[in-house]
Amino acid sequence: MKKILLLLLPILAVVGLAQSIAGATSAAGRTGFVVGMVSAHGAPAAGAAVMLEVVLPDGRMWTAHARSDHRGHFRFRDVPAGHGVARARHPRGGHDEVRYLLAPDGVARVHLQLHR
Repeated sequence: MKKILLLLLPILAVVGLAQSIAGATSAAGRTGFVVGMVSAHGAPAAGAAVMLEVVLPDGRMWTAHARSDHRGHFRFRDVPAGHGVARARHPRGGHDEVRYLLAPDGVARVHLQLHR
């Protein structure tokens, strides 16, 4: 019995390592990109604060922040796949909130239109 256990332990260790590597690889494929634009009154809104929020499967909240560029564009990478919320707020006033769905290895396109 001891000989069998001594032979099985290294095999079980290798199997466990392979499973954890496979889990890490599949977790990496569960992200994507969120890209978009912030506008106000039909014109690009440069300098708007953009925030993404995603509730992870374990219940924790994932957040990320960016600013819109001179054309009102923003981009987030490595965003967890699933349902999320994009919010924008401009220093001169105005805000918006949009819900989106991001597929693994996908791109979600979001348009935030600032209003008071």
